[in-house]
Amino acid sequence: MNLGCLNYINVLPITHALPEVLRAEQPGAPRLSPARDGRPGNPPEGRGREAPPTPELIYGEPSALNAMLAEGAIDASLISSIEYARHQDEYVVLPDLSISSHGNTKSVVLFSWLPLNELNGEVIGACAATATSSVLLQVLLEDFSGVHAVYQARATVEEFEAGDFPALLLIGDEALHYRATHGNALYEYDLGAMWKDASGLPMVFALWAARVTEANREGLRSVQRALVTAREQGLRLPDGLLHDAERRTGLDEATLREYYAGLSFDLPADAVRGLLAFYERAAARGLCAPCKALRFLEMEPAYNA
Repeated sequence: MNLGCLNYINVLPITHALPEVLRAEQPGAPRLSPARDGRPGNPPEGRGREAPPTPELIYGEPSALNAMLAEGAIDASLISSIEYARHQDEYVVLPDLSISSHGNTKSVVLFSWLPLNELNGEVIGACAATATSSVLLQVLLEDFSGVHAVYQARATVEEFEAGDFPALLLIGDEALHYRATHGNALYEYDLGAMWKDASGLPMVFALWAARVTEANREGLRSVQRALVTAREQGLRLPDGLLHDAERRTGLDEATLREYYAGLSFDLPADAVRGLLAFYERAAARGLCAPCKALRFLEMEPAYNA
């Protein structure tokens, strides 16, 4: 069993305590050190290398984790929520877990030199890591703002700053860092707030999903329990979590606390309704297959909000 973990600070309230939670479930298993770029974490030198823990934690950016789960390289992962609709016949959702917002996210932001109504016909860049947010941006602009733009994938801050295109979508740590360090765009549009204003519902940006078999079902149950336990610890925002987030982004403690207060890490019924409403609009534009329900681990029939 291995588990994909996003290497952004938005998921730290779930992943920060996860190695310790897993270690507590397996006495004697070594604690994983953090890893990046889709590589498994490793135990510190000289500590229990003969007994690697289960599950193995794999860290990466959203696009990398999406690809690894689709290819079967990992058993379960946090994935971009749009990926579930694209693989709904293959995946199940681990219940009571997500990364969602009921308004401002502060880390899914369209930075623009122009007001929204002047972006019609313009080129909008989107960073390489995004999957759900680039689809959400198109839905928000075309369905709710009457803006039809040309979208450039894998766009960079350097190109935006050079004036190659008038607007750029950034997510995660990159969005937080851009605003904090040299963000000087005239306009900022938070996609979480835009979706809440347009739909009246939360936006689910990421889900924990898995390929379930009889052989791994019990392991996935254990993973789900561990993730929920780790979340309950992480939501207290212990000093270690805040120091890690500050080290990665340069944001101060007060800013980080405000940031985490705007995110949700469970998956209540209204969030499911928001996600299904998003899928409906994305499917209407051919950006995913129609998806009218979520299939949850151990929940039959599918939970349909």
